[in-house]
Amino acid sequence: MKKVTLLTATLIAATLLSAQSAQAEETVYPVKAQSDATVTLIGDDGEGGNITGPGGGTDGGNGGEITPPGGGEGGEGGVVDPGQNSSLRLSLLTAFDFGTIKMSGNTETYTAKLPTPNFVDGGKQDRPNFIQVTDNRGNLAGWNVTAKMAEQFTNGETTLNGSYITLDNGWTQPQTEDNAIYAPTVTSGSVTLATGADAPIATASADKGMGTWNIMYGTLFAPEKESLGDAANSVHLTIPGNIKKTEGSYTAKIQWTLSDAPAS
Repeated sequence: MKKVTLLTATLIAATLLSAQSAQAEETVYPVKAQSDATVTLIGDDGEGGNITGPGGGTDGGNGGEITPPGGGEGGEGGVVDPGQNSSLRLSLLTAFDFGTIKMSGNTETYTAKLPTPNFVDGGKQDRPNFIQVTDNRGNLAGWNVTAKMAEQFTNGETTLNGSYITLDNGWTQPQTEDNAIYAPTVTSGSVTLATGADAPIATASADKGMGTWNIMYGTLFAPEKESLGDAANSVHLTIPGNIKKTEGSYTAKIQWTLSDAPAS
């Protein structure tokens, strides 16, 4: 009787072990577990980070980090950092340099030089004249840029009244290609910068214009435009023939206005 009891106990124990083993074998591997990842977002105040210049086109020249331009509103290499510390800002401008020209009694038109940003990888390189808008607000609200001549060309004693600047062959280049489908709209045709009313430059409707955009006047490379190399002939100064002129260096002030909503 005692032997039967021991045998019975042995069988029960074996059955229990077999059940536990079967239950353990039901686990399917690999098993998965979860843990947290965290991030804290703060507003972009324009401080720190790399300053990036434009490419001249996708077929032969890319943008990239440039040395911080100096020299005030005249720029360094023709490039101006406006010093705007906000998440929506004009991040770069070019100063228009029309060089040295001879006085004329006729109305004449002159062409601006190309700016030469100093790229960290590549050194000084020609680029089209441009402005750069950065929108890191994250609200997808859009924006708008206009410009005018706030102060006419003057050398302190003589003002070139009636002079104006024209911008042609405008187009837009995203700083990163994944933003290309969200491009702002650049004013087509010729844009005239004169004293008086602001001229439209570019506008980004809601859900567009996020990130960094270069508003370019002409290209250095195909295939963006049919006319290869039109950057060297896209920004002009016209001086009337029938105004007083004296020898000397003249400076005008171009005022760029960035609004935090698209043009109405």
